[in-house]
Amino acid sequence: MNHARVKALKGDGKTVSKKAIKSGRASASLTPRGSPFASLLTSPAHSTAPSRAASDNSEEDWDFDDTLSTQSGSSLVETNEDGTSSFDAKQFIDELQDRKRNNNDVRIQLLELYIKVLRTRYTPSTHEWLDESANSLAELFLRGANRGLEARERLLYLQAYILTLSTSEEANIYEHAETTLKQIVADDDDEECKAFGIYALCFTILYGGGGENEALEFLDYLNKIVESDGDNVDAYDSGFIVAAALRGWAFVASHVDDFSYAALMALDGFYEQLDSIDVAVQSNAAACIALMFEASRTQEEETGEGWELPVNPEKLTGRMSELAKQSSKSVSKKDRRDLRDNLVSAITSLEKGVGPGYSSAGYTPQKGDRRPTTKANEDGVIEFGYRHKLRIGNFVAVIDSWSLSSRINMMKLIFGGQLQRHIFDNPVVSECLSDADFSDQGPAPKKRQAGIDDSSSVFHTTVEHGRFTSSTTSAAPLLITMTRVFVYTSALVAFVAATVMIVTSIWLPNWVTYSVTTATGETVEKHIGLHKSCSSLDDPYCRDFPPKELCEGERYFCSMWRTVGFMASFATLLCLGSLVSFCVIITGGKYKRETGWPFVGAMLTLVAVVEFVTISIVAYLYDHDDQFTIPGWNLDASFYMSTVSAVICLLSAAGLVLSAYLLPPEEGYDFLEDPLDA
Repeated sequence: MNHARVKALKGDGKTVSKKAIKSGRASASLTPRGSPFASLLTSPAHSTAPSRAASDNSEEDWDFDDTLSTQSGSSLVETNEDGTSSFDAKQFIDELQDRKRNNNDVRIQLLELYIKVLRTRYTPSTHEWLDESANSLAELFLRGANRGLEARERLLYLQAYILTLSTSEEANIYEHAETTLKQIVADDDDEECKAFGIYALCFTILYGGGGENEALEFLDYLNKIVESDGDNVDAYDSGFIVAAALRGWAFVASHVDDFSYAALMALDGFYEQLDSIDVAVQSNAAACIALMFEASRTQEEETGEGWELPVNPEKLTGRMSELAKQSSKSVSKKDRRDLRDNLVSAITSLEKGVGPGYSSAGYTPQKGDRRPTTKANEDGVIEFGYRHKLRIGNFVAVIDSWSLSSRINMMKLIFGGQLQRHIFDNPVVSECLSDADFSDQGPAPKKRQAGIDDSSSVFHTTVEHGRFTSSTTSAAPLLITMTRVFVYTSALVAFVAATVMIVTSIWLPNWVTYSVTTATGETVEKHIGLHKSCSSLDDPYCRDFPPKELCEGERYFCSMWRTVGFMASFATLLCLGSLVSFCVIITGGKYKRETGWPFVGAMLTLVAVVEFVTISIVAYLYDHDDQFTIPGWNLDASFYMSTVSAVICLLSAAGLVLSAYLLPPEEGYDFLEDPLDA
């Protein structure tokens, strides 16, 4: 991959790992009453409740609680006059190493405190205390991850280790860390610890002193985990571990210029993982495959010669298409939708040579529209393009490559909702994501005309090593999309009511009614429907309509009335098709809602037109046919229900179209989902 990396992968030597021998778990000792951190064990009610570190991927990170430091005998965190925070790393190391005075619970809270400070209070001044202690902290966390008695403690050690390496450029620990981390991955009995051990290896190789040779060897190590379904790290048939290995493979590969041999060795195994029963494994396997072909295309553009991969794209897209159409009751609706979106994204990438989340749907520019900056395809359609974006305040970066996507996914996994604090100032993160091209979008526009943004230009900002450089470029057209579920739901409710009216009008013989009262006080009634008539004078009460005598000779009534019946039945079929379309679009995700409103609007309009034709023919016959000239005939309930249903369909169609043009965007921008569904 040709992009600026966190560090240049240096060194050609191969580091030989020693045989992993699992060290014993240190037993927890009771904390003496006089310990400076004894008060941490009885934290107040308002302090943060424990949570699983591996699940900390939400936008809401821990709220920092200064009571963790002020209640203790020696404060670790101090707030400076300028609002920044300083952390006593030496005191923290001493307390964490003091296993005689501080037991397992205290160490967990110490680690949580460190993670909170590094995540939520990061500023450039953080490096004043972090860089000089980076190696000592990393070594301490590594020992703790290998010796911790409880899984939660070991997990926090691993997370603190990764945060340290992903924040400080001074950590150089590869020689000491590789063997220990592989030992943890192989021997730890907790799946989350194994997974974060894999992530820790990724960061150690890339940011802890490893070289390109070590990175390529590590890709082979991860490939063996995938091929064995986790068996070679004592996690057989664990989708969680295989998905972590695939995620790590993509992350490391995105930092290597030429991983063609690793791709050649891994493609068959990744192709087999497409048939996994685990949704995360399938999605990550598809992403890795798309990354391989993206790298091959990049090399072909640069050198004129791509990679010779063992599986052709047609076979891959064919299998992915089959999987995207399948459904399983054992998989949740959200997981099925996410998997389908991920597979479709990979298919589009392989077929069109584009990055993730690319939408080939679009619109045709009309005369008078401002000239768009995006070129139309061979059919004259301006495609929607990339839908995955990373937003930091008003600054938005389009995620247009699988390489960038894999790095963003990993950084979101490590920093969670606090990534925005690090992306421009943290030297490791800003270098890792330096090919993310940010532009200042400002607030979303509220008015649109013919699908074109009112602004003629957009301030374009590129991040280079945490600094902004700007230029001005022409703005692309703001596409007319409507994704609001409540609009579709409102239209669906109204249309269901209209459908019920249409079906009822066909079933009830009340289109035209004759009613008179005789001299004796009796009421004589006759009700005519589309297919039968009912009269108080007939026996049986209801008969088929129109009768044979009305169809004899040259009378047009019979043919026209039967046409009315056919049109009403046709309208019913259109209603059923429209209802299915509504359900598919509402449940099919944002992409289907973006592109589905024109089709649904057209269907509703067609139903309304058929209904208007039906009632128009009935009204014509009522006004001109001889049998209805006798006083006492009136249009009845079925006629009026059909009329109301036609009006509802027309108004629903108009509402969908107006919503697409007048309502502001639902979200403005798409965010990448957290990569770990824990």
